[in-house]
Amino acid sequence: MTSIQGNITPILTPFFRRGFDEQSFLVLGDNILNHTDGLFVLGKTGEFEFLPLKLKKHIVDLTAKYFRLAPKAIVVGVTCQTLEETAELAAYTFQKPGIDALV
Repeated sequence: MTSIQGNITPILTPFFRRGFDEQSFLVLGDNILNHTDGLFVLGKTGEFEFLPLKLKKHIVDLTAKYFRLAPKAIVVGVTCQTLEETAELAAYTFQKPGIDALV
């Protein structure tokens, strides 16, 4: 587990033509990790309210796959509109390698 300290920057969840823009997400994540102490995925930029659970899980999977080897902190926001979905996303995210903390 990476030590969590310093500037942990939230990443926007990019969309293009009514869909999640995976490529832009990965580019933004790389850029943030090259200039800060960590990445905050599904952070407090307001998107949690509007994204379906299935998409949130996909973003968690991408994060774990592409950023897990980064020697910097990876934090994931697991807030959903219902307690049940929040618990499900937290349990799902907790099992992913490379995720250092849940918010």
